[in-house]
Amino acid sequence: MESDRVLQQNLDEKSQFQRIFQMYLLFEEKVERPREDVVRNALESRCGKTDIVSAADALSSFAFEAYKVAYQDGELPA
Repeated sequence: MESDRVLQQNLDEKSQFQRIFQMYLLFEEKVERPREDVVRNALESRCGKTDIVSAADALSSFAFEAYKVAYQDGELPA
C-alpha cells in the first residue's frame, strides 16, 4: 500500500538534550568502511581531541573533548 503522505521534521522544535552530532559518510560508489582510527584521526584534525566510544560494525561512536554534556554528577565529552 503506497501513501502520498509526506513526513517532515519540525526543525524549529528543540529538544532538552542535544549534544549528539550525527554524521553519515556518503559515497558515490560502494567502498570499504574506513577503520575507526582513520575516522578518529580525521575528526581529531578538525574537532580536537577525540576518543573512540564504540567501533561496532553497525554504528561507530566518538566523543569530542571540546563538547561537553552536563549531567547531574558532572560533565563528559559529547
